[in-house]
Amino acid sequence: MDFTSKNDNEDNKITELINVKEYGLTINGNPFNTNIDIMDLIKSGKFLEMNKDSLNKLPNLPGNYWIATNEPILHSLNPDFDHRPKKIEYKGIDLNIIYNGQGDTIRTRINAHLYRPKTKGLSDMSGISVDITNLYEQGTKISHNKCLYMKKDSGKGKKLPYHENLKRSINYDDVKEIYSDDDLDDVKNYCEKIDEDSTIYLKNGIDINEDKHKKYIWLVIYYDMNKFIYHPFSDIIEQEWRRINGSPILCSYKCGR
Repeated sequence: MDFTSKNDNEDNKITELINVKEYGLTINGNPFNTNIDIMDLIKSGKFLEMNKDSLNKLPNLPGNYWIATNEPILHSLNPDFDHRPKKIEYKGIDLNIIYNGQGDTIRTRINAHLYRPKTKGLSDMSGISVDITNLYEQGTKISHNKCLYMKKDSGKGKKLPYHENLKRSINYDDVKEIYSDDDLDDVKNYCEKIDEDSTIYLKNGIDINEDKHKKYIWLVIYYDMNKFIYHPFSDIIEQEWRRINGSPILCSYKCGR
């Protein structure tokens, strides 16, 4: 068989990608803009203000989603300090987009992010990392949870969050700002017992029905789609949106969690 280059051969079906300057997806033969405009989604009705009764109103379909709130959050999970998503205005109130993601079922992912009961949130399905978990026992091994703090010479090598406003890694003195009087009693009691030698983890997900969170707005914007186009559309939308608009504070990777 002759393996000579066939670049000049009309039968060559391989497109050279080295010098490509434009690319994208198509929908029914037309170019698809992967830089999704959040306000366009809201104008199209693809949003929902979350409360104790609203979860089942979200689509039970695959797609992308964005979580926005006016709750102050001190820490961030990535150091993209100077490239954050712009605030969006909702009912005259500025909201920060704190997370964007994708899921086989949008409703299931939002349930994990915003409706996690106090008995859950340790070594289970991932969710936004806002609150300290009181379920972690010192010295035990866990998975999926983000570590908030550990002593520098512990030798564990965990990736730790950042102080968003001060643009540096979280230290022990910052921990007391992460929890407040509005936290659950179990969490407050746990935090009173920890010290500078402790390892502290964040809970997977929050419960927006708790006093700490229910006084704030929690808005979910979504872009639902069918299973046929879910991949690669959702992957590209997630990555491109972060690349262009900035990484939300609670996203720890360029893509995914």
